[in-house]
Amino acid sequence: YAPGVASAMSWNRMGQSRMTSVRKHLTRTLLGTALALGGTGAAVMYFAASDAAVDQFDAALRAKALAISTLTSPTSDGVRVTFTDHFMRGFDDRRPRDFFEIWDGNGRPLARSESLGQGDLPRPAHFGEKALFWNQRLPTLRPGRAIAYSFSPKAPGSTQTGAPVFLMVASDCSGLNED
Repeated sequence: YAPGVASAMSWNRMGQSRMTSVRKHLTRTLLGTALALGGTGAAVMYFAASDAAVDQFDAALRAKALAISTLTSPTSDGVRVTFTDHFMRGFDDRRPRDFFEIWDGNGRPLARSESLGQGDLPRPAHFGEKALFWNQRLPTLRPGRAIAYSFSPKAPGSTQTGAPVFLMVASDCSGLNED
C-alpha cells in the first residue's frame, strides 16, 4: 500500500479492486476542476453583464427624465412642457414604449405623454430630489422600469423657480428580461 495509490484504486462489480491509471485520474480531476471554474466564471460574467445592462437602461431613463424636466417651465396654473411627444419617438401614441407624467404637490396631474392615452402612471408614495428606480408593469401591460424624482421648474432665462413638481418616466424594458 502506497499513500498515492489508494486514491487511484477503484472497485469493480465483483468487489475486486482494480488500478486506475494516474493519467486518467489526473484528467478527470483537472476536467472537473476546469468545468467548475468555467461555470463559475460564466455565471459571474452573466450577472455582471446583466447589472451593466440595467445600469445603462437607468442612465437612458435618467436622460429622458432630464430632457423632460429641462423643457418644463412654471405657469400661473401649473407647468408647461415645451416639447411634443414626437420630439422623442417612444412617447407618442403610435407605438408607446415610453411614458411620463408630472404631478403638482397635491398629486394633481399637470402634464403627461400621449402614450398614456386616458390612463395614468401609478404615482409613487414618496418622491425626493434623489432619483428612485424600480421595475413595474406599464399601461401596455409590458414589463417596465421607472424613474421618479421631484424638481422645481425654472422659466427660461430666469433664476426664479416654481413650486416643486413630481416627475415619473417609465420605459418598456422587455429587452432586459426583467419584471
